[in-house]
Amino acid sequence: MSKTNATIEGLRVLQITTLGISAKSFLIEHFKRLRARGADVTLVCSDDADGNVAAQAAGIRYTPINIEQQIAPFADLLTLFKLWRLFRRVRPDVVHAHMTKAALLGITAGWFAGVRVRIYHNHGLALFSARGLRRRILFVADRITHRLATHSLFCSESTRDEAIKAGVVESKRARILGEGTISGVDVEKFRPYEDGIVRAQQRQAWGVSEDTIVVGFVGRLLVEKGIAELIDAWRRIAPEVRDRARLIMIGGGVRGEPEMQAIVEHAVAENLGVQTLGWVEHMPDCYAAMDILVLPSWREGFPYSIIEAQATGVPVLATHTTGNVDAVQHDTTGLLVPVRDPVALSGAITRLICDPQERQRLGEQGRQRILDEFTQDKVLQHMITFYEEEVSPCVKR
Repeated sequence: MSKTNATIEGLRVLQITTLGISAKSFLIEHFKRLRARGADVTLVCSDDADGNVAAQAAGIRYTPINIEQQIAPFADLLTLFKLWRLFRRVRPDVVHAHMTKAALLGITAGWFAGVRVRIYHNHGLALFSARGLRRRILFVADRITHRLATHSLFCSESTRDEAIKAGVVESKRARILGEGTISGVDVEKFRPYEDGIVRAQQRQAWGVSEDTIVVGFVGRLLVEKGIAELIDAWRRIAPEVRDRARLIMIGGGVRGEPEMQAIVEHAVAENLGVQTLGWVEHMPDCYAAMDILVLPSWREGFPYSIIEAQATGVPVLATHTTGNVDAVQHDTTGLLVPVRDPVALSGAITRLICDPQERQRLGEQGRQRILDEFTQDKVLQHMITFYEEEVSPCVKR
C-alpha cells in the first residue's frame, strides 16, 4: 500500500449485505470503527430484526431493501432499481458490498449510479459447491461483480487463489487484508476459562458428565457443511470409543435443508450420542464446554467457528478445503482430513477422543496463532488502513 495522508472523515459509506444476520454476526465492529474515524455509515439489507439490531449496536443508519438470497429475476430487477434510486438520492462515496447476491446487485447499481468506489468483499464462493446450471449462473454473476467493482477483497488466501484459478477474477485485482477473515476474533470474549466453572455449568445444562468428551459442530444443517459425512463418520467410531463421547450440534435452525435435518434427527433417535441444540446466543460458554470442534464442510470463506474455538483453546478438526486450510495449520493448530471422506473423518475424531495430550497441544497452539494473527483489533486495523490509504484517495482525487 502506498502511504498517504488521506483520512476517511466525512466519507459516505453504504454497507450492503443480503440478510441482517450477516451484519449482526460479522460487521458490527466494521461499522463502529469506520464511524469512530468519522465516516458516515449506512447499512442496507433485507428488512429483518437482525439488521436493525446491527445498526443500533453500531450507532449507524439502517435502510431496509429486500434482497432475495435465491435467484429471483423479477425481484432482483426491482431490488436493483431500488438500490440505484437510493444511490442517486444519497450520493455515497463508497459502496461496500458483502456476499454474492448483495454484491451483484449493489455493485451493479453502484456502477450505474456512478459511485466512485465499489468494493466487493467476498466471504466465500458458493459456486465451489454448486453443480450444473446453478454453478454457471453463480460463476457469471461473480465475474460480472468483480469486473464492475473497483476493489475485490477476499477473506482468505485459498478462496482468492481458487477464484483466480476458476477465472472469476484477475489476480492483479484480487487481494486480502492482512492474514484474512472478515473481522477477526474478540480474544477477550473468546478465551479459555481457567477455573472450569463455566465449563461445568454449561455441561450440566447439556446433561453431559465431566468425563465425557464433547465433540462440537457449529453451523447450518446444509449438505455442503458435510452433515451427512459427519453423521456417517460418527456411526463408524467404535462403540467403546463413541460411548465415551457426545456429538453436540449447535445451529442449523435457519434455512437448513430438510434432508440434512432428517439425517441428524435419525441419529438422535438411534441413541448414538448425538444431541442438537439449535442456535445459541452465547457461544463462548459452549466452546468452553467442548473438547473438540469438527467442521467437515465442502467449502468455506474463513470459518468463524474454527477461529472462535481456537481462541478458546479448543482443538479443531476440519476438512482440507478453501477457508479451512487458512484457519487450520495441519498437525500444528488442528487436523485436516479430505473432503467427503467419512472414514478419514471418523479416524481423526477417534484419534482426538483418545489422546488428551494431543488435544491440549493443538488447543494451545491454536490459541497462540489467533493471538498472533487474527485478533479483532489487528484485522480491523487492516480494514481501516485500506480505507485510509486506498479508498479515500480514490474518492478525493
